[in-house]
Amino acid sequence: DPFAVTPPPVASRQRPRVAVVCDSGGTGLRGTSNSDVVDATRRAAEWLADAGYAVEEVEPPMLGEAAELWWKLALTELKLGLLEEVRRVGDPSTVRFFDLMFEVYDEAFGDVGFGEFVVGYHRRGGLRRELSLFMQTYGIVLTPTSGEAPFPPGDDVESVERVAELMAH
Repeated sequence: DPFAVTPPPVASRQRPRVAVVCDSGGTGLRGTSNSDVVDATRRAAEWLADAGYAVEEVEPPMLGEAAELWWKLALTELKLGLLEEVRRVGDPSTVRFFDLMFEVYDEAFGDVGFGEFVVGYHRRGGLRRELSLFMQTYGIVLTPTSGEAPFPPGDDVESVERVAELMAH
């Protein structure tokens, strides 16, 4: 398995080191976090430190690239297999969200052909390996699940600009 990484020995009873990632790092669809989310992530890191974990704020370069690549690959698959069905059976709000999301996708990636998809899928494997190597140093990665707090209902169908913001988080 080219993505496999030999795990470290299990003999140690030490707590794993914690990598704190407040912002996955980038513009566009690479992910970014607002100040409230960064503060909450750092607060969680403080709790882990108080509990005896070694925590370190880091910026692993692969997370921003992985976030952007996820959008590219996932939406390419959706475009080929599900988009027309969503438009056929989805309620108006869902259809609007998908249409806005694919406007962002088209602007970010253009027409993704099969060859480009395969290259992206191959890069995905390389990113998985890089993260596995990273996790040999840091057994836990503390990161926000979203770059902004939950948004009000309807924000996800407000405009293409707002959908782009949401996708960037």
